[in-house]
Amino acid sequence: MDQGEKSVAEERNPQWEHRDGRRRLMLYSPGHRARGKVPREVDFLRRTWQIGELDYQVGQAVTGERVVLLTPHSSTSTGGRKQLDREIKFGNRLWLGTEPTMLARLIGFDDDHDADPPVALFSHSGTPLARTAAGLTTSDRMHVAQGLLTALQQLSQARVVHRALSPDTVLWDGSQKSIQITRFGQAAILGEARAGGPAFASWSAPEQVGGTGQAAADDDLYSAALLLFWLYTGEQPAAGPATMRERLALQDDELRRRLDGMFSDEAAVRPSLERLSRRWQPSILAGRVPPRVDDEARKEFAALRERQRADVTPLFNPSVVAPAPTFSAARKQRAAVLIAVVIIVVIVVGLMGGL
Repeated sequence: MDQGEKSVAEERNPQWEHRDGRRRLMLYSPGHRARGKVPREVDFLRRTWQIGELDYQVGQAVTGERVVLLTPHSSTSTGGRKQLDREIKFGNRLWLGTEPTMLARLIGFDDDHDADPPVALFSHSGTPLARTAAGLTTSDRMHVAQGLLTALQQLSQARVVHRALSPDTVLWDGSQKSIQITRFGQAAILGEARAGGPAFASWSAPEQVGGTGQAAADDDLYSAALLLFWLYTGEQPAAGPATMRERLALQDDELRRRLDGMFSDEAAVRPSLERLSRRWQPSILAGRVPPRVDDEARKEFAALRERQRADVTPLFNPSVVAPAPTFSAARKQRAAVLIAVVIIVVIVVGLMGGL
């Protein structure tokens, strides 16, 4: 993280008494360029921060919304203008007429060629996870995970690949229990060629690092899995899926189950966004037996059956419990009784005859 990023991250509670003053900006509204520019009044902090080739200045709109103004760092650099144009392009693409709280919302922009300087005004809700993750509770981490996966669904619906997810581009708003993805200067349309390496190689999918092939939603999904691993362990991501699999194997059962398969070498065999999202739903997790536990239970039951089949110990001790009489013994007992009855009858008849 460069010094500029650190400065922005440290602005947790801006002190508006040190503001630069209220400025009136004439900006196009996203989706309504044909209507012309409209005024936007914002109270800005004095300081600006450079991130990449753009300058960032945090402010607060008269509506109370926290915002950030993006301008090229140098008026002579084409790189800054290209990066700003990309931010505006994707800000317009993601604008839906509503307010997608999981994605930084483009509020207004001026990209005219004679604009001095060209600017873009975005919503800025929260503080980068790089500065807040250590103090999050278990409940907060679950909110971050669910918010992040919801944001990926919004990006997928707009056919946008962010390509730069990291603790510095994902904000956490503790008061609202929500996240916001920012900085779309590296974004691409789904299916576009992966031109150049990603901004945060250590947080990127292996197929994205090489800068070849086409941008895919799986690029962001792999980055999200790295973010979740870091969020729950505090460990920085390792280079390469193989190392990540080894490190995941050392974690507790719940985290292993939730991220199972996410660090496979091939994107085609990794779990889908829908499947990963289901794993992070507490209500579902609480009401079903995890597959890993279910498999172990089956194995234990099979082993128990085998032990039962192999056990030849009699159910009773013959020396203590007398065996039931067999069929032949019972017949012998009945015959003896009949003979005794006949003898008694003969004796009685003989005695009566003598009388």
